[in-house]
Amino acid sequence: MKGLILSAGMGTRLDPLTRTCPKCMVHVAGRPMMEYQLDALRKAGVVECTIVVGYMADAVRDYFGASYRGLNLSYVENTVYAETNNLYSFWMARAELDDDTLLLEADLVFD
Repeated sequence: MKGLILSAGMGTRLDPLTRTCPKCMVHVAGRPMMEYQLDALRKAGVVECTIVVGYMADAVRDYFGASYRGLNLSYVENTVYAETNNLYSFWMARAELDDDTLLLEADLVFD
């Protein structure tokens, strides 16, 4: 089983918080939102996760790198994030869908 997180959008509804960071990096209870998702994927037994990035993509890649607490990470970049939506980001990651996949949105928080 794999994970796929859609995180390319600008997060305009979270403005002004997203002026300086992508929405998945906005802190909730002291942690970036995406950490909650990655931890949940790990707990579910997922060992590989692809993150579709776009807006401030380097901030996500620089923070998480190639792995997060044993979860292997890869990235797909949606360079036209400002003109497209999550369905387009999902389409861009279609090559990664070679196994059962848990699909998550980057702006969800759960524990």
